Amino acid sequence: MKEQNYELALEKYDKAIEIYDTNAVYWCNRAAAKIYLGKYMSAADDCNMAIALDPKYVRARERLASVYRHLEMPEEQEKVLREALAIDPMNERLKGEIDELTRAASAPRSGAPAGMPGMPG
Repeated sequence: MKEQNYELALEKYDKAIEIYDTNAVYWCNRAAAKIYLGKYMSAADDCNMAIALDPKYVRARERLASVYRHLEMPEEQEKVLREALAIDPMNERLKGEIDELTRAASAPRSGAPAGMPGMPG
């Protein structure tokens, strides 16, 4: 979808939320549009509102995890994914994402060792 379509979607969800601000799906879908537009902090706020309105809404937690992935916050991403998995323990996609994060965290990091340049680690 082109950026202008996400802007239009954002406008539509803004209007929907003005009318019916207790609908968690509207908040979550508006967050999706914001993610595509790179408005990550605002998207996180919308995801958290969706979760507050419907604590068992797994998709809102998945979207929040996506925000954390974009912001390169793997600990927060994993925490939210684990919360979602606690709600939906049979969700293989969530399990796969958590496994991927775990593997990435345990992989050796590239780059220079810690310490002063030219000095041993």
